[in-house]
Amino acid sequence: MIFFSDLDNTLIFGKRWTLNSDIDSIVGVERKDELEIAYMTNKGYELLKELSQNLNFIPTTARTIEQYKRIHIFKKSIKVKYAIMTNGGNILIDGDIDKDWQKRMNIKIKNSLGQEEGKEIATKIIGIESIKNLKTADNIYFYAVLKKALSEEIINELKEYFNPKGVSVKNVGKKVYFIPFGVDKHKACVYLKDLIGENDYFSAGDSIMDENMLLNSELGFIPASGGLSIQEEICNLKNIKISHESGPKTSEYILEYLLEKAKSKKFNKIL
Repeated sequence: MIFFSDLDNTLIFGKRWTLNSDIDSIVGVERKDELEIAYMTNKGYELLKELSQNLNFIPTTARTIEQYKRIHIFKKSIKVKYAIMTNGGNILIDGDIDKDWQKRMNIKIKNSLGQEEGKEIATKIIGIESIKNLKTADNIYFYAVLKKALSEEIINELKEYFNPKGVSVKNVGKKVYFIPFGVDKHKACVYLKDLIGENDYFSAGDSIMDENMLLNSELGFIPASGGLSIQEEICNLKNIKISHESGPKTSEYILEYLLEKAKSKKFNKIL
């Protein structure tokens, strides 16, 4: 069985979470400029190591390849054969980009609005005074880092312009992502599922970026602290499970649940 999991705020957490949480012990999992910047609880880390030996664990993230490679535990203690990057735009197999998938994604990108033009329009609609930065993720999509969250009116205006141009608009906190249609975590999950030869998969994720992946999995986990946890129409679905914990302890709940099922081989009775 396969377990596709988002990383940030699902399995790993930034320093602000470790400062505000009642945690006895944490372990650094991501290093930037020689400093640890993301963490797991020690228990969560050990559970992930064990689970990765019992299931096909596949990190599934909106991160760029460079950002993903900062997570050092995937180079050492937790071996990862497959990984999904840039919200489904890239797939890594043994650390190398899957060229077949890349060709498919290049077609999706070419059929959508160009990124430079998109950045200009997004800046006009949002207002340059409200934008901290505009960034491009592996030349697949771009996103705006905001000074404050946008109003629903502006989000709708962005969607009205970009959707007909083949670009989806996804608002996550103080970031807005502009992603070509067809670049989607779930589509990358299906591609790998078929490549590996599995029928179903489990998943975990906290935001709208994970929605399709979660809805189409046999069982999808949503952290109690995640943005999707307040959407009743999603949370009430039979194949969706909300974690009992928030913050870094979320991963303990998800991983412990799956590990128990993996060891007992009761995947067909997981619901």
